[in-house]
Amino acid sequence: MSKYNEVKVTKAKGKKSDEVSNSAFQMIRGAYALGGLFPHVVKKDEPDVMETCDVLVNLWTNKKVAGVKEEETRKAMHGSDIDDAFIAPMTGESKIIDKEMRKKLILSLPARCQGYPWKMAFNTDRDGFSLSEMYRRMGDVHSMVLIIIEDMFFQKFGAILTDKPEVKDQYYGRGESFLFTFKAGDFKTFKWTGENEFFIRCYEDSVTIGAGDGHFGLTLDGDLNRGTSEKCLTFSNEPLTVKKDFKIRNMECWAFEIDDE
Repeated sequence: MSKYNEVKVTKAKGKKSDEVSNSAFQMIRGAYALGGLFPHVVKKDEPDVMETCDVLVNLWTNKKVAGVKEEETRKAMHGSDIDDAFIAPMTGESKIIDKEMRKKLILSLPARCQGYPWKMAFNTDRDGFSLSEMYRRMGDVHSMVLIIIEDMFFQKFGAILTDKPEVKDQYYGRGESFLFTFKAGDFKTFKWTGENEFFIRCYEDSVTIGAGDGHFGLTLDGDLNRGTSEKCLTFSNEPLTVKKDFKIRNMECWAFEIDDE
């Protein structure tokens, strides 16, 4: 461990210094953790933390990096858990996910969302069961989006999307998108396989997330009343729900309050 990591980061975490934000701490810790996995790009003499972090994140998100497993990186950055003090605040109250579920989701988020506050952009309890209303509410969102759904069997599942849902005439999004489920209490994520780029497509009356060979990872109807989930090529996911067809009890969309977006 470097002198900077040992003194500065420990001080920031131990005293919860007001001068170091949650996101800054996560970036510093992540830079040094990833530095252990990519030592050839880390500066040796008192590295500039922000520059090192940018290099490492760019390197990690490049598809050509195949020698380090994502799980290995996650453990290096966070271990198997995350400190309560560094859980980003929420603007709005979730009726679907609790703190422990948030911890699991936070550990799976792409690096550019880690440490930033969550903001409720849409929820069916407040805004009604309407896809058009969801599109309207998402109009001012300029960050990645978390969609989480609870069905009538109290199963909880959803997606992380690099781009907000909006009506377009083609599939869009990027490879950081993924599906997840808490089915039977077991949290699983399903990342991009590289087989295609069918991340999300939004119609006036439906939404599709993940597709291929006539199968869709997650679909929602125009009334946000019913949906389906099945294995698809984009994410090679198992069905996110107990049954292929499900009925929505609650649904929430969260944005991330990233300063530069």
